[in-house]
Amino acid sequence: DQALTIVVSQAAAVATAIFLLPVLLSLIYRNSGFSPERYSIRKFALYRMHEYIEKQFLLKKAVSVFLMGAAIVVGIISGYLIKKQIAPSLPITEQEIVIRWNEPLTATANLERLIHLTDNFKNQVQHFEIFAGRQQYLYGDSYDFKEQEACIYFSSGDIEGTEKITDLITRQLKQQYPAASFSIREPLSPVSRIFTTGGEKIYVKLYLENEGEFSVTGIDTLQKLFEGRGLRIIESPGKSKVMIIRPVMENLAMAGIAPESFYQQLNSYISPVSILQMSVLGSSVPLYLIPEESVSWMNLLNQPVLNAQGQPFPFGHFIKTVSTERVEEYYTDATGTFVRFAIVPSSENFNSFQHWIQQLNEQGFKGKLVVEDYHGKVKAVLMNMLYILIISVILLYLILAAQFESLIIPLIVLIELPVDFSFVLLALWISGTGLNIMSFIGLVVISGLVINDSILKIDKIIQEVRSGNGLLRSVLAGGRARLNSILITSLTTIFAVVPQMFGRNLATALQNPVSLAIAVGLSVGTLVSIYLIPALFYYLYKTNSRF
Repeated sequence: DQALTIVVSQAAAVATAIFLLPVLLSLIYRNSGFSPERYSIRKFALYRMHEYIEKQFLLKKAVSVFLMGAAIVVGIISGYLIKKQIAPSLPITEQEIVIRWNEPLTATANLERLIHLTDNFKNQVQHFEIFAGRQQYLYGDSYDFKEQEACIYFSSGDIEGTEKITDLITRQLKQQYPAASFSIREPLSPVSRIFTTGGEKIYVKLYLENEGEFSVTGIDTLQKLFEGRGLRIIESPGKSKVMIIRPVMENLAMAGIAPESFYQQLNSYISPVSILQMSVLGSSVPLYLIPEESVSWMNLLNQPVLNAQGQPFPFGHFIKTVSTERVEEYYTDATGTFVRFAIVPSSENFNSFQHWIQQLNEQGFKGKLVVEDYHGKVKAVLMNMLYILIISVILLYLILAAQFESLIIPLIVLIELPVDFSFVLLALWISGTGLNIMSFIGLVVISGLVINDSILKIDKIIQEVRSGNGLLRSVLAGGRARLNSILITSLTTIFAVVPQMFGRNLATALQNPVSLAIAVGLSVGTLVSIYLIPALFYYLYKTNSRF
């Protein structure tokens, strides 16, 4: 989208400059008596200072070469040290807390609990919503909760507010509703699906041979191991309490109730799922699994079951129950079935974390733990962006070669890019922004912007030489003639992107890497175009000024 926007806007700018501006200037000349001669360059202090600095670069070749070499070395070091990510880390300014009450609850009671929880913070947030039970196709699968589940969404506008309110809600849940379990997740928006909020996430997968081996106890143990190592868990497998019902066939026989009649009457009260058929005394006894919160057990145990003669018996006389927990969410890939944890790593490096996971596997932890190759993904994405950057530079070279009808002059112009990129990498490293897709987009953008100033100046120098002036005089004259144009075009672009570097909302955080790269790249590139590029041009052509 950004690339398309830049291409369309640049095409519109070219068309405006060629067809519209001449007409407007012509109208101004005729109607206002405007004369361009009044605005000819005068020798102000700015121009005298510029000419002095430019002469120093032209006469001291070693200074130019040293500055350029030092900048490239700094860029290489910064590129090695800089944090590399797939996408920029965005601030967490909104949150969702998914709640499982784990007890019998009506829809009205569910809603009342949510209202009670939100009363304590609703004046501290920009916006909040509550979802109690099933949403009846209004919000899609992401909000398809069960009757005894709920969700609280809120947006606070800043990181500190989000953390404060999240802590408030979780403390309330633990104190007032100890039977409830809950999980914290990012709102499922397009931005949160693509970009990372709150820092890097690493997925740890636990593979087992079949779903029945995924015990809640084992997953809780693994979660405690992560927390003990200082790892913040931001996503864990969902769990819920269930009740396993086993019919007592001997009691059914003594009461004169046929198994089929019992199952039909049971289905009228609950909607169980048969998970197993057990062989008991030659008969097949089914085991049923139902959500514990979906029925009032005391009410069920006292419900009547009728035999063939219409005599009632309490349900509790014919069933045995076992309460347990189960894992609700599974994933699968080519390797097998797994449950997944998303964690934010501590200050330890990724290699030491992988080594610790390997030790857990070697110690006989049930199942196989696999750490997602996050660094491999980062490397692949950044390499793809690097290929795009290289292609962009090659296209720039071909365009410049056609413009100047030379194979050497485009290289002089493009040698500016490594210097500019070096300072951009240094700024990204110092600011902690890191190298990611967005900052790489900034590098691609400035590769086309920064060389515009060099093209203007080199083109003017060649015009002066072809007019019969010496090379040194032509370089100085080109600098004076193009100084205003270079400064104005660079400053307008820099000032346009600087506001995007400030602010703490999602939009500014997303655009900050691009804006920082453009602002720093253009600031450095302007100086390089004014002083270094003309000096290099002068060194290469001072013995041969034929173009």
